[in-house]
Amino acid sequence: MEMLTDGLINLAQAVGMLFLTPFYYIALLFLWLLYRRQMYLERRCYHTRLHSLAGPMLAAVGAGWAVGLAMSLIFPFIGMQVNGQTLILLWGTALLLVWLRIRYFCLAYAAGMLGIIRGVYELLPASWQDGHQVHAAAGWLTDAVAGVHVPSLLILAALTHMAEAALIRLQGSRWATPLFVEGKRGKIVGAYGIQGFWPVPLFLMVPAGDAGGIALPWHTLFPAGAESGWTFAAFPVLIGFSELTKTRLAEVKTRMTAARLAAYSVFLLALALLTLWQQWSLIPAGILAILLHEAIALLSHREEERDPPLFIHDSRGLRVLGILPGSPADKMGIRAGEIITAANGRKVRSKDDLHRAIQTNSAFCKLELLDRRSEPRFVQRALYAGQHHQLGIILSPDNRTDVYVEFLSKPLWSYFKMKMAGLRRRGSDPPPADGVGM
Repeated sequence: MEMLTDGLINLAQAVGMLFLTPFYYIALLFLWLLYRRQMYLERRCYHTRLHSLAGPMLAAVGAGWAVGLAMSLIFPFIGMQVNGQTLILLWGTALLLVWLRIRYFCLAYAAGMLGIIRGVYELLPASWQDGHQVHAAAGWLTDAVAGVHVPSLLILAALTHMAEAALIRLQGSRWATPLFVEGKRGKIVGAYGIQGFWPVPLFLMVPAGDAGGIALPWHTLFPAGAESGWTFAAFPVLIGFSELTKTRLAEVKTRMTAARLAAYSVFLLALALLTLWQQWSLIPAGILAILLHEAIALLSHREEERDPPLFIHDSRGLRVLGILPGSPADKMGIRAGEIITAANGRKVRSKDDLHRAIQTNSAFCKLELLDRRSEPRFVQRALYAGQHHQLGIILSPDNRTDVYVEFLSKPLWSYFKMKMAGLRRRGSDPPPADGVGM
């Protein structure tokens, strides 16, 4: 009972320390920039927002806390061998990598880089391992590198990727954004921009050192030492993903990504055990942690380039790309990926056909659809004055569509100016922010 009381007090102190460190607020700022950019893009494309800023952020923060607390129940059985210097190195490495590319803001890349650096450090002559002879800052850095426990970092990366896989599976497609993008041979096709990021507060069980600590009645995977107890340490991380799919429904794409990340997390656990038993494996394990994560991104990109686009019209009718929230189409239950074959008894093969068919009855609309399994179904609804002339349906682009979203490779600070993506017209400079003309 005394151990439980001491543990809860120690955990409460760690929660308080979480809000005194800048890293959690950096994660929240990053999250705010991402969803602000998404709203900006939606307004430019559709003259309305498809998602709010508060909804995704609150859901992400709540899910992050739930996952973080659940993961923190595992750490007392592992006994993470990390200290304050290691956590600073981990966050510092992640912040340096994010300036190269946004998706490098990932624990796997930072842990892999530190694994490589720690392995190189072990290969240096003993006289080179003491940075105090050069400068105080160099001495702090060499001490911090010497204190990096690579197996703990790889296990931390594995657990966070397992949590990321679960969150992607549950929430990844909820805030996907329908887009027009340039496909093969310059053809404009429909796509979905999918992103999900979650600030996760972790409370690691780490050695307390000379300050005493909690004596656990069980053996941990990594022992704290004969004269040291355990204490909780707050460590916020930002986990998440970003995908662009032209060939699959957003739900299908997120399921595939979640399954691959889950498999990757299992491999990271194997690497962690290897580095625990074999000191020579530090550099190979760090390289593999980075390369395998890159392989997941490369595989996704190649699949998108190889497979035919999904969101295009065909001879059966008009493919639905998206639905405006709260619109008549939303209330009728129309879903992305379905095909509209007829409206008010008239066959439709173009946007003009659909518009004319809807106008034949201004008070009522009946649509004939092929669902995602190509099975026919019917939906109908009364219409009222002021409702969207196309019911709030975002149709896939056709041959007359020439405005699309182009994603630009810009530095991180471009997020503050909303310059990471813009509308572009085929064969011309970017047009003004006047929507996609649907």
